[in-house]
Amino acid sequence: MTAPDPAAPSLATDAAAPRGDRDRFLTTMRAAAVFSLTFVHWGWAVVVDNLSGTGMDTLYGWHFMAWATWLFAWIPPVWLGMFGALSRDAARGRIRTFYRKRYTRLLVPYYVFAAVLVTIQLSLWSAGAGQCGGNGPSDNAWFSMSPLKALTWIVPFPHFDCFGITMAPLWFLAAFLLLTAIFPLFVRIYDRPRWRLPFLAILALSPLFFDAVNRVTGHTSNPLPVVYIFQLFAVWGIFGYLGFFYRDRYQDRPAVRRWFPWVFLGLGLLTAVMAAGPYPDAYWSGMHGNQFPPTAAYVTAGLAATALLLWGRDVVIRFSELPGITRFVDWLELRNYTIYIWHQVPLLIVVWAVTWLGLVPTLDSWPIVVQRIFYFLVPWPLLLLVVKVFSPVEKWGFPPQWWQRRRELRRQERATAPPASTGREAAAVEEAPASTLG
Repeated sequence: MTAPDPAAPSLATDAAAPRGDRDRFLTTMRAAAVFSLTFVHWGWAVVVDNLSGTGMDTLYGWHFMAWATWLFAWIPPVWLGMFGALSRDAARGRIRTFYRKRYTRLLVPYYVFAAVLVTIQLSLWSAGAGQCGGNGPSDNAWFSMSPLKALTWIVPFPHFDCFGITMAPLWFLAAFLLLTAIFPLFVRIYDRPRWRLPFLAILALSPLFFDAVNRVTGHTSNPLPVVYIFQLFAVWGIFGYLGFFYRDRYQDRPAVRRWFPWVFLGLGLLTAVMAAGPYPDAYWSGMHGNQFPPTAAYVTAGLAATALLLWGRDVVIRFSELPGITRFVDWLELRNYTIYIWHQVPLLIVVWAVTWLGLVPTLDSWPIVVQRIFYFLVPWPLLLLVVKVFSPVEKWGFPPQWWQRRRELRRQERATAPPASTGREAAAVEEAPASTLG
């Protein structure tokens, strides 16, 4: 396959970039984001029996205080913000080139993942095995499979999934695809100094407007589709747009740095007041909470967490450079897109193994914290194997390299081939006198 753009700003970073030229804080926070996402889905989510023993589901926070979910409020702003920081320069170029390279970078690994998972699920469907074979709960069609439903995987999110593991995590991919669509517009606004801060203020205040619309229309937890789409553009766009400021090193300006602790305290307290009153008390919980749809409390929590991390940036960097930590951070960051795409599969295999061995009753008898530790630690060797097999896909492009070589060969053949003689020219040669031919 063709190699990607060296500055590809996807979840993964160009592995060939000199380590000394990398932003260590950016590297560390992206590694921390994918590690924390894995912890949430392995060590926090609750594994359940889907009536068939062939899958797992994620019931966020059912066995923990809802307020503890706010500890993970920093993950989306960090990932979306770093995506904006890495995309800014490329978004200033030709829009068509930007879209082609960025969507290729994001979608090729996803479609490889989809091809593998759909093949397995359709095989189980044809064999009539487990949930995929129609033996799961009949009241939730999303956790099922058929050849027609397999076509929904063409769209990265949402889709039918009889394993029940891929729909929720893929919202991040949907966010990156959406931000890629709007970044060329955002960067052109950002490059006009008079519009730069006013546009940020409009984005930051827009969630209050959307929350009010949802409350007035009675669609707080299930907004109208049009409202939901604009809400996603605005809320996810806030963090992506802030990444442009990070790229220009606004965080290093003394006048900005001195505000980080106060922003953290102020917005942190405001978030607590909002969650204790008109907003849900959980950052996320199933398909509700403040993340789906992303509310104003989601934004204030994310901005507060971002301010705290930037305030303690030197501490974060020093921690990442400790012996034994550096290599792990670098491994996570350089392969973070593959880890993100595939991280639920090792957990699924562990759930299958536990079910097949008849250990579910034993594990269910353990304290919930011990269960979570078990499910967080056991899948790691499988994740290492999966990442080793599929991380090269991150370097693939489109069209494939063999197609590029074939097209280039044909171009060279056309350039070196002698011009074809027309019928009239051939007749003239035949009728010409011998002396002329000689």
